[in-house]
Amino acid sequence: MKDTKRIFVSVVIILIILAGFLLLAWKFDWQSPYEKGLKEKGNQIVLKVESFREENGRLPDNLRELGLSESEEGPLFYNKPKDGMNYTVSFPGSTLGESTYYDSKDKLWHDF
Repeated sequence: MKDTKRIFVSVVIILIILAGFLLLAWKFDWQSPYEKGLKEKGNQIVLKVESFREENGRLPDNLRELGLSESEEGPLFYNKPKDGMNYTVSFPGSTLGESTYYDSKDKLWHDF
């Protein structure tokens, strides 16, 4: 009986520790090295776009206007909607069908 109780308590403690790690990973927005690296590159593009906007009074039409190469394969994509006021920078996530994008309207990164 004591062994069963000891095993039960051990399992409960392990589950609590595991739940704590998962909560920390969610709370601190854990990202894979792939996603973290692309977000850092995306932030560099955002800074260049904002600098271009400040100097020219408009958004660049594409990344080439910023002196950056642009490819249909990505991994980073710049999109300037027709309104010409806002833009997004995005990259595909590490899971099929997921992506992460920066929206200049709220100046935040979002997962989609």
